[in-house]
Amino acid sequence: MKQLEIIYYLCTSFFIVYELYALFNTKAFIAVHNYADEINKTKDYSLNEEAKAIIYMAIVGSIYALWLLAGLLTFQWFPFLLLIFTSVVFKRAIKLRKPLGLKLDALISLCLLLFIITNKIWLNISLF
Repeated sequence: MKQLEIIYYLCTSFFIVYELYALFNTKAFIAVHNYADEINKTKDYSLNEEAKAIIYMAIVGSIYALWLLAGLLTFQWFPFLLLIFTSVVFKRAIKLRKPLGLKLDALISLCLLLFIITNKIWLNISLF
């Protein structure tokens, strides 16, 4: 059981890298969302680089969502709940292609992910 826990929390490092990418490449995220809207309007489903980026973001986003839901079952459920809450709150800013909202979402998510790792390894604070 301890090995699964280690693997689970190692996945956090992957999501930290993902949030860092979102924080420093907001133009790329906005371009992918613009291209996704263009595909929905034109119904042109050809597989080019932008389409591959959309597929990659959808796969990573799905894995991230499942990871967050599984995190609700741990003793650190409150930071995971905050991560879900911030993604819902900033969803509108992302849909409106606001770079500041996307950066703020990535920064808050990054801080919460770092807290989750720090709490697991060193602090061991049982939240609620």
